[in-house]
Amino acid sequence: MKLLNIRVENQPPLKLFDVSGLSSVVVIAGPNGVGKTRLLNAVLQALRDPRSASARRSRIAVSATHDAEREAWSAEQLDTDDRVQADKLASMLQRQQKRGHWQSNVLHFDSSRQFAQVSGFQWQWNFPDPSDEVMGWDLAFDPFQHRFQDTIHAIYRMLGHHRAEIARKAIELQRSGQTAMPLDFPDPLQRFREAFGLLLGPKQLADIDISNPQIRYIQDGATLDISNLSSGEKEAFNIVFDLLLRQPNDCIIFFDEPELHLHPELSFRLLKTLQVIGARNQFVLFTHSADIISSAMEHSVVFVTPHAGQVRNQAYSVKSADDTVSALRQLGQSLGVISLGRRIVLIEGADASVDRDTYGAIAQSQFPSLVLVPSGSRGTMLLFNQVVSDVLSKTVWGIDFFMLADRDNSLPENYLTELEERSAGRLRFLPRVHIENYFLDEATIAVAFADLVPRGDWRRDPVAIRERLHALARAAIPIAVNRWIGTHLRALVGDIDLSIKGCDRMSRDEMATAAEQAASTELGRIARCLDVGTVRSQVAARWQSLVTSLSDGEAWKVVFPGKVLFNQFANASEMKPGMVRSAYLAAARKSGHAAFQDVIDILRTWA
Repeated sequence: MKLLNIRVENQPPLKLFDVSGLSSVVVIAGPNGVGKTRLLNAVLQALRDPRSASARRSRIAVSATHDAEREAWSAEQLDTDDRVQADKLASMLQRQQKRGHWQSNVLHFDSSRQFAQVSGFQWQWNFPDPSDEVMGWDLAFDPFQHRFQDTIHAIYRMLGHHRAEIARKAIELQRSGQTAMPLDFPDPLQRFREAFGLLLGPKQLADIDISNPQIRYIQDGATLDISNLSSGEKEAFNIVFDLLLRQPNDCIIFFDEPELHLHPELSFRLLKTLQVIGARNQFVLFTHSADIISSAMEHSVVFVTPHAGQVRNQAYSVKSADDTVSALRQLGQSLGVISLGRRIVLIEGADASVDRDTYGAIAQSQFPSLVLVPSGSRGTMLLFNQVVSDVLSKTVWGIDFFMLADRDNSLPENYLTELEERSAGRLRFLPRVHIENYFLDEATIAVAFADLVPRGDWRRDPVAIRERLHALARAAIPIAVNRWIGTHLRALVGDIDLSIKGCDRMSRDEMATAAEQAASTELGRIARCLDVGTVRSQVAARWQSLVTSLSDGEAWKVVFPGKVLFNQFANASEMKPGMVRSAYLAAARKSGHAAFQDVIDILRTWA
């Protein structure tokens, strides 16, 4: 069976969650606080006892994936809104199951999956096959930690049963006068070995000796105890062995935060390994993982939106063709970014990951509601028209997006202003050229170096630091002018326009003449924009404005390329830029980040 529809009502903070047409892999995502845990508990309760009073606030519809289900139901689907059908579903889910033949039922892996100490296995003379042991029907709803010891001991009993069967067969043949026997007994550990290799390869599962029960693995020729695995590897190993022991078919398997404690690559390998165990199982994953969300786009991805004050469906089924998904991809973001929080600030810059660390150091204590996410390099600016319309200008599934960008982005000032206005305040450009422009405060630099260099060193003297920064700025004037004039002239020239109006009514010669005239017009316009005398005067004026800014208090810190000056200053101070940056941020924190007041003012409007 598999879940087809889920409807849950009045499970605060969840008001209404209603989704249908679910596939064999279902990813349910959303930021913290929207009610994912309450949703999961409500669905599990509705399946644990579809006839209970608490289950009536939920509606579950399942479809058959096996002929035995269709025969038992006399139908292709069951809907718990119908009491007769709810009874049929309860009868199937509440029947006794054999441990190793979990059929048409539920398995739940909760988020408490830490590796637990397993008590020693007690030797016994009788080894019944644990796969054929009848278990309580609600075993799979128990916390996973309570199941792990049962799983490990069942493996020991499986090996004991295997050995006993070989001995029984040998005695039986000997009594019948045979002097040899075939040794084609199936290896009960084979499926565990294959899954272990798929999950943790090149590591391999070692043989298990039940007289000294200890699970071991082989790595680089050495045999090691399972305790040597990392905590994430142990957890993944636990999950896979639990599922292997039960060999589920046609089951609904719930995972709460499968990525918890796991490296993204191990999380991916775990899910791939689980999908080859059993047949026709459905996986329902409640997750925050951007990687899991993005990899499931061909299946069912359902986003739980925050409650907005009125009764509306908080389940949003996301499709890969959505405009917002497309825009996020062009920004270098996966759909999984929507699971991070309710107020997401996309950080754009030439080195977005470094910028994100800087903004994070400023915002982490003052604005905890903001989630800062790197969004790529300056090329992103060319996508701002679409980003503003498809992402920033609206609330998407209950998530507010904002974007903070460097001013050094090869776009003219008037265009930056237009973009900011169109975004209704959700897109802001730094008042200064780079975030590094805010690392040029001489007093903060002096404090930063106080614990790094001895007294009397010029790096502890604000006056000496300012003189060094001024010298570096004067030397950087050609670089600053070059960047400005390139952006300025590019904006003046704009795109070449050779389009011809009314071309659908023209002959070949008329079309050629019109194109020639359009080219002549464009050449004239470009020649005027690039008039050599005008360009010369513009360069001279820009040069002089930069020189003047050095005599105008703090003005130079706004217009010079701060990234260049900061890196050159770090070199002059004989320290790596990363070390200077960290020391500067620590010093700024002592003053409440006063040096970053522009940034703080922007973030405060979004918090």
